[in-house]
Amino acid sequence: LFLTRRAGLLLDRLVQREPVLRALRQTRWRSWLGLALPAAAFFLGVLTEQIADRQHVNVLAFPLLGILAWNLAVYGLMLVRPLLGSTLGPVRRWVAELGRTRTVALPGTLSRPAARFAGDWAALAAPLANARAGRVLHLAAALFALGAVLGLYLRAVAFEYRIGWESTFLAAPTVHTILHSVLGPAAALLGMPFPSPESVAAMRITGGAGGTDAGPWIHLYAVTVGLAVVAPRLLMSAYAGWRERSLANAFSFDLGEPYFRRVLAAFAPSRARLRVVPYSYTLDEAAVSGLTALARHLLGDATELALRPSTEYGDEETAAHGLPRSE
Repeated sequence: LFLTRRAGLLLDRLVQREPVLRALRQTRWRSWLGLALPAAAFFLGVLTEQIADRQHVNVLAFPLLGILAWNLAVYGLMLVRPLLGSTLGPVRRWVAELGRTRTVALPGTLSRPAARFAGDWAALAAPLANARAGRVLHLAAALFALGAVLGLYLRAVAFEYRIGWESTFLAAPTVHTILHSVLGPAAALLGMPFPSPESVAAMRITGGAGGTDAGPWIHLYAVTVGLAVVAPRLLMSAYAGWRERSLANAFSFDLGEPYFRRVLAAFAPSRARLRVVPYSYTLDEAAVSGLTALARHLLGDATELALRPSTEYGDEETAAHGLPRSE
């Protein structure tokens, strides 16, 4: 509490000396964006899942297939990210910045100490910011896919979708293999027999004619997207949220840093004492003054410097006489 109150008082003074800090002080995460962004993604998914030609829907170019392919690509990047570096770092930083107040014109530049503090704070808060951005991104991706599925079903109530396939390079057996590898698990889960190669061949659109009822295929794609996109993304969002709360609750500073030791030295039950045993060297007045300044810089202004007589070369055994020994 003392350090928190002290920091607040110091910041009030600093914003008067460095106006740029006034703008930086206003930047903080807006919690409502954690709900607004996923909600916007959901409605965007509902609105964008629009099939222009409902009479001839290409099963190989089904919109839900694009959502599935994109998310699988993201999963692949997440798996190899430790090898490639922070691939999604720019995206996460962009989302984190959305949670801050609007950009303002900075009236000046930070001094060197303030800039150093800003860099140290950014490094300290980076894990928490990444976890928060991950929670929002995963939830938005899940709701976008869910909105796309819901929008497709809602439009399928009013319109009859006919589905088939056409390709310049692929033949019916290859198309059947592709569709079975993507949609086969959903068919097994629903207890639906997957169309045979002959049925897939009969679905080929030629001269603007062909195709079959899209209902079963919509069900297969919806279940596949639910299993491969919605469920994993919700789980990853929940994990990121748990990590965010854990990091926020455990957010702490290293009180062993010289700065905190100097600040808290006044509350110590006794003065800090630094014992110095010169070895084969005689300290002059300038060296003693430098050691005293360094000790007080590291341990506080009340630190005492206990200077022992210099130990002669080859007389190492006597150097430790009178010094406390660890158990």
